This record gives sequence, C-alpha cells and structure tokens, in this order.
Amino acid sequence: MTTQPRLLAASCVLLLALNLRPVVSAVGAVVPELRVDTGLSASVIGLLLSLPMLVFATLGLTAPALAERVGHALGGTWRLGLGSWTALAGVALLPWLVLTRRAAGQPVAATGHRLPLRTVARTRLAWTLALYFGIQAMLAYVILGWLPEILTHRGLGATAAAYQVAVIIIVGIPPAAVASSVLSRTRRPEVLVVTLSGCYLAGFLGLVVVPLSAVVVCSILIGIGSAAFPVALSLIAMRSRSPLATTSLSAFTQSVGYLVAALGPFAVGALYEWTGSWTPPLVGLAIGAVVQAVCGILAVRAGTLDDALASS
Repeated sequence: MTTQPRLLAASCVLLLALNLRPVVSAVGAVVPELRVDTGLSASVIGLLLSLPMLVFATLGLTAPALAERVGHALGGTWRLGLGSWTALAGVALLPWLVLTRRAAGQPVAATGHRLPLRTVARTRLAWTLALYFGIQAMLAYVILGWLPEILTHRGLGATAAAYQVAVIIIVGIPPAAVASSVLSRTRRPEVLVVTLSGCYLAGFLGLVVVPLSAVVVCSILIGIGSAAFPVALSLIAMRSRSPLATTSLSAFTQSVGYLVAALGPFAVGALYEWTGSWTPPLVGLAIGAVVQAVCGILAVRAGTLDDALASS
C-alpha cells in the first residue's frame, strides 16, 4: 500500500473514532437538561443511554458476513448539540468512498471461510474476552452517560459537570495510545489490566467520598482506566492467529460484550430511581471494576482461539 492510501485509511479510522465515542458521551453531558426538558425518568434515560450498545451488539453480529462479502470497502439546545455529530459522520464517509473506488476490481485472495459464531461460542476463551470487553464498555458508557447527573445531584454546576466528561476523554487519550504496545511487549500483562481496573475502582469510590473540589482527580483516574478499551481490542487480535478467526472472534466478543454493556446504563438509572441515592450505583461500578480485573487476568493468560478449537 502506497503512502496516499495509507493516509486515507488512517483518516477513515481517526474520523470514525472521533465520531463514535463523543456522540454517545454527548448524551450524558446533557442528561440533567434533558430530564428537566422532557420529564423522563431515570430508568427511561438509562434505557436511552443503553441504545447505542444494543445497536453495536446487533450490527456486530453481521460483521463477519459483511467482511466475507464486501472485504477493506437548533439554537444551542441539547437537540442541536447531539444532532451536530451527524456532520462528522458524513465527513468520515468521504475517505472510505475514495478507498472503495481504488479497491474496486482488484482481485481478492481466497482465504477460506469464516468461523460460525456458534463454533466460537463453544470456547471458554471467547466468553472470557466477551465478558472483559463487555464490562469495560459498560463501565465506560455508564460513567460517560451518568457522570454529569451524578455531579449535579451533588451540587456541581451543569457546565462544570459536563467538563468532567471532557476531562475523562482527554486524559484517556495518552494511555489508550500506548496501552496496546505495552500489552504486546510486557511479560506481565496482568499487571496492566489490574492497574487499569484499579484506576476505575479508585475513581468510582472517589466519586462517593471526595469533596467536589477534588472531583477532577476521580475523572483523571477514570480516564486512565478507560484505556481498557484498546486493551480489549488488542486481546482479540492476540488470541487468534488467522484473519478469519480474528474476524469471528471479534464479532462474537463485541456482540456479546455490547449486550452486557447495554445493561449498565439502564440498571444504574433504575437503581438510582429505586434507592434515591447515587452511592449504590457507584459502589456497583466499583464491584464491576473488580470483576473486570478478574476477567482481564483470565483473558491475558488464555491461549488462542485456533488452539481452543483444535483441542475441542
């Protein structure tokens, strides 16, 4: 691949990445205003926050088939704030169209057939990765979705509360950029997954006990912990040796994982509505961070999908 197609491919990935998380986390930033304006209950807001994960899970089921068939081819209101992200999605489409035209007509080498998801589902490795992926996604989307509401409930201004989401996203960029490299080079990968989960744990518990003046420390810890996302994606590639196995393992992991993640925002909203306090949901998130660490340890010590299928 020459320099220009590489730059186009990199632009595709960067633009899509820039569009995916902010458009989901942007909902959380306007939850307090959204609830006042619409009168929606915490349970309904939780369901709204869960919808992206449900869509991710549903579309993830079709990824192997698509890969096999297609191949590398309003006045400052919350409505305007969320709707503005559609423009970035349109921009992200442009370099993909250029790459598709370049790839049209080029021969594709036959590489066999993808693995059925039911075959992948028979391995313990696939479920371990799916749980690790799902829990880290659940924790991330819960905190991005509910953090402004949690902080405004404690007395922080709506703008200052929304800024904490920005802190989490910005702080998370450097560790996310190096996490995959560290995972592939270190001899003790379990230290990495435990450290990231520990940052989540400290950040969630900190939101219960620290004064509002120090809440940015919790946001920083949570931002560091969010680097578990690239670790989860890297583990999918590291736990399979062939492209087709990677595609099938990725589809299973992300589909099941996002179904697990989708439970989080709704459960947190329902738990808050039931208890009238944000302490039980935050303690629940802290427990989730511990479970994430356990799943991560099992995932980094596992073998490959190819070996697991060969021995079954």
